[in-house]
Amino acid sequence: MKLLCAVISAVALVIAGFFANEARKEVYFLCSNFLVGTGYSNVIQQLDTANLSNYTVETTDNKKQITFSSPFNFHIVKHPRV
Repeated sequence: MKLLCAVISAVALVIAGFFANEARKEVYFLCSNFLVGTGYSNVIQQLDTANLSNYTVETTDNKKQITFSSPFNFHIVKHPRV
């Protein structure tokens, strides 16, 4: 019984690690597509293609800030240019 529990735990850990890594790569790859001045609609269109991540838009004064992250990484993975 202990062996079965250990195997199930190991498989669950491997699966969780796989999805966390895929979500991390999704954030990095999508964010690397954007440069300063990229149009808002273009950014949103590309971010809408994400499967493991999501984004929020905050509007302040005349600016919109888009935060893109994944619950698989507990929303801590950020692109280096951000």
